[in-house]
Amino acid sequence: MQVCYPHSTARKTYCVIDNTISSFKEQYLKDGFVSGIQVESLEKMNSIKGEVENIIAHFHNNRSALRQCHQYFQWAYDLVNNDVMLDHVEAVLGPDIFIRASMVLLKFPYSPSVVLWHSDNAYSTMGETPCVSAWIAISEVTRANGCLKVVPGSHTQTFPHHTVVNENHQLRTCLTTVEEPDEKDVAYLELDPGQMILFDPFLLHASDRSYSDVPRIGFSIRFMTPDFPSVNKKEQWVRARGLANAPKNVRFFDRIEGETLDEKYAHLEKYNLITEK
Repeated sequence: MQVCYPHSTARKTYCVIDNTISSFKEQYLKDGFVSGIQVESLEKMNSIKGEVENIIAHFHNNRSALRQCHQYFQWAYDLVNNDVMLDHVEAVLGPDIFIRASMVLLKFPYSPSVVLWHSDNAYSTMGETPCVSAWIAISEVTRANGCLKVVPGSHTQTFPHHTVVNENHQLRTCLTTVEEPDEKDVAYLELDPGQMILFDPFLLHASDRSYSDVPRIGFSIRFMTPDFPSVNKKEQWVRARGLANAPKNVRFFDRIEGETLDEKYAHLEKYNLITEK
């Protein structure tokens, strides 16, 4: 496992090379994230990239985020259940792992789309419930095309957020920190296809616009534990590992919805239209 932290001001890349799960956990607890974990081959990611491009073409290239693909497409279901990834998640969360959500995240060439500084915890009601987020590179991810940037160690603090409207933000109406972090404290996380970042829900992170002709395609996953008390409305999760019961209002599924490609697209479009309202 190679972990690389390109530091924005020094223009250097700091790498920690270690192949043990115990060292991964130590790094994760210290910094709030670990980057550069290889979970899939380049060949496999190229195949997945083709699948994503077909979906985007179906929606006429007008979506920068596609939620819950793992409920409708086998490639996404297999990716959220990747064993290498789950081994690392288990090191943090323990043996019972639930998958609550996934999202394909796109930046088209030269897209002005940004994600402002925030922590994922600010968007949810999970409070102190143990949780881990994964971000997998489907395409090459560089600083030029809008890679994830983080503040190492920021997961140990709580930062006030406020709501803003930003036409170039992926969510348009979004939460962001009241103050931006100092640039000297920021690490830019570049990835090759098939590499992953795992990070804590309290970690401050963001991404810049694209200055590249190469599209940036990522896949994010939210992992939960049985400690999550309940959800307000009915949801479908995946039991990735363990035998623990589902939280209130949650049911597990283990098969893909929709038989034909048109049915899958219809399911995906319906879900994403509902969640965007």
